[in-house]
Amino acid sequence: MKKKTIIFRVLSLALAVSLLSASCGSPAKATTMNLLKTEGTVDVRDDEGEEVSVLENLKLYSGYGMETLKKSYAWIKLDNVKLAKLDAVSEAVIEKDGKSLEIEIKSGNLFFNVTEPLDDDESMEIHTSTMTVGIRGTCGWVELQDERHMNVYILEGTVECTLTDESGKKTTVRVSAGEMVKLSLIEDGTGSAVVAPINVSSVPEFVLEEVERDEALAEDILDASGLDILNPPAFLAQESLSRLPYYGDVFQCRMTAEQARAYAQILDDNVRESETAVWDEWYSVNFPKPKFCWAALFDAGDGIPALWIVGGYDMQIPVGSYSSSLGLDENAVFYPFMSRIYQWDGTQAVLATDTLPDNGYSTITDEGLVFLHQTDFNFNTISTAAELYPLSNGRISSEPTHVIESIMIEQQNQPSLTELQAFISANGNSGQNYDFGTLSNDMWNDWGMGDPEWHVYALDGTFMAPDIVRTEWNSLAGTPYWGIYPDDSTFGEFGFGGYGAQDTICKWRGDWRDCTEVANLLRDAAE
Repeated sequence: MKKKTIIFRVLSLALAVSLLSASCGSPAKATTMNLLKTEGTVDVRDDEGEEVSVLENLKLYSGYGMETLKKSYAWIKLDNVKLAKLDAVSEAVIEKDGKSLEIEIKSGNLFFNVTEPLDDDESMEIHTSTMTVGIRGTCGWVELQDERHMNVYILEGTVECTLTDESGKKTTVRVSAGEMVKLSLIEDGTGSAVVAPINVSSVPEFVLEEVERDEALAEDILDASGLDILNPPAFLAQESLSRLPYYGDVFQCRMTAEQARAYAQILDDNVRESETAVWDEWYSVNFPKPKFCWAALFDAGDGIPALWIVGGYDMQIPVGSYSSSLGLDENAVFYPFMSRIYQWDGTQAVLATDTLPDNGYSTITDEGLVFLHQTDFNFNTISTAAELYPLSNGRISSEPTHVIESIMIEQQNQPSLTELQAFISANGNSGQNYDFGTLSNDMWNDWGMGDPEWHVYALDGTFMAPDIVRTEWNSLAGTPYWGIYPDDSTFGEFGFGGYGAQDTICKWRGDWRDCTEVANLLRDAAE
């Protein structure tokens, strides 16, 4: 099979992604563009914005735009070897200049299938206002989330993506058939490319329909990627899912029986381990029993669940006394020492993280997975106070999109800018780029605990006072829906640091249940 090249580049940020891929099909040459057919309501306008009557096999000219409404689709025949399909609630404009062809996606999703590599003097691009996909011949689809986020799915072939951000730093990733790459422009101007396998259950309906019409294409995809798109696994019944401790929309949940059985086995293994585990020497002596092992599931992106298991010690503080005086429920006396999250890679359950942040506070929000850390007494250090990991296609990102750092310097006088820069140079280990122009004297806080300890926060490299960084973080990290988070009158329900005497008190959000009960429910659902 012939090789060809696909190029992604972010124009406004000089971010480039170059791809090598194999084609999906057979021969022909680029000549005429046509709106092959439509379904539902499709608006067509010419290069001056005037409405054009929609006819079958309507000839399209440079500058023509198409917009689909709900449950509506448009098939664009670019020639005998190039087909594009515009998804529902999507908009695109085509531009043609000689042998150069461009499709601008303004919103929504687009499927493409170029079955023959282009000639050397031909070019085809799919682009947004900030990103461009140059295609030499391949098939897949593009999802435009917004101007800064685009997902590209490759159904056949192998690609290499190289990203260059504003600073000129390049990142190269290799993406093979059956994988997708999530392209993001982060707020600080850097680029991010996260590669993950395509789960056959995540192939959208508008793409599935095209593969079903072309058995040869389906066979090529199966041979190249192992994705049996025409025979996707069955999902668990909504009635069974509704009995589980699950954060997410059960109507969108794509858990298979295979995944349910795998998670049930993992729960059994963790229950056996917890019976003899010594998570903490002091607690194991003073609160030997009963230990607890709880579990919950959550949507880790695109309806694919992840499994969260937490184990720890029952503090055995009588409900109605200490916990009630703090306004906490009975679960507040359960203190976690073990936290593991398993995710589904398409064929098996894999451990995503088995690390508890300091003091064990972590939560699922509408933006992703949040880790919160205690940083109160980490003097003369740069400590991570909070991290946000996005969720996509059933996976937790390997890199956080937002990070708060706590910088504490123990010295008599408030640190000068020069002293701070020297301290960061000597103690920094995160690779964070700091914007020292955002630092002002009023951001420093003297904790006043004996010798002066000077404290300041940095959110993604921008310095902020504690009250401002909390507000900004809550806006970025979203509302906590599920997890373990601190009881803390100083920082509120969703914060970091400053736990003091309440460091053994937790608030539990969501429906957590005994691991054995969850395992049995999963087995029943898989039957």
